[in-house]
Amino acid sequence: MKKTEGAMPLDRVLAFPVLVGLAAALLGMLLGACAVKAGRADMGSIPALAVSALCVGVLLAAFLAARRAPGNRLFWGLGAGAAVLLCVVLLSISWFSEPADLPQIAVNAAAALFASFIGAFIGSRRRKKKKRRR
Repeated sequence: MKKTEGAMPLDRVLAFPVLVGLAAALLGMLLGACAVKAGRADMGSIPALAVSALCVGVLLAAFLAARRAPGNRLFWGLGAGAAVLLCVVLLSISWFSEPADLPQIAVNAAAALFASFIGAFIGSRRRKKKKRRR
């Protein structure tokens, strides 16, 4: 059985983008925490900072996965964004033993999936080939 040129294993398409997106989301959350600690942001802005950091990480992961994928780029990007969202949710549930607010989780998930769609859409657009001058 021959492998087609466009077929890539799941880990080759998703591993790097999901790790980069997760690292970007966690770094953004760390920067937001440092801004609050330094007094540059108030305590009321913590949810907005956390959601924006999550959305940036998800958008980046979806963009990179859509760029790397051989076919169905939009779905690969959405999958990478959903994987980053799932990783962040699992990390937050495992680290914090406080009860979760389901409506807030739903709003965060909706914002992250929208960012995933935007990143996948941007990443799925084909690059135009550059014309060479002779």
